[in-house]
Amino acid sequence: MAEELRTCPKCFYVADQKDNYCIKCGSPLINRCTKGASPNHSGCEAENKAEAAFCAKCGSPTVFGEMGLV
Repeated sequence: MAEELRTCPKCFYVADQKDNYCIKCGSPLINRCTKGASPNHSGCEAENKAEAAFCAKCGSPTVFGEMGLV
């Protein structure tokens, strides 16, 4: 089976599926929810679609949304 590729949302470099960050510009390649753990919440950090500005699970901003990539 061929390895899937990830495209950087900032510079559009095509990275390996195992990469978490772009080797060309350093941007994250996985669009996770930014809601971290707190005393009242266990956190979300769900993986979202690349075009999601807000988390589909909890509605908090995503990494790509906060970085202005979507």
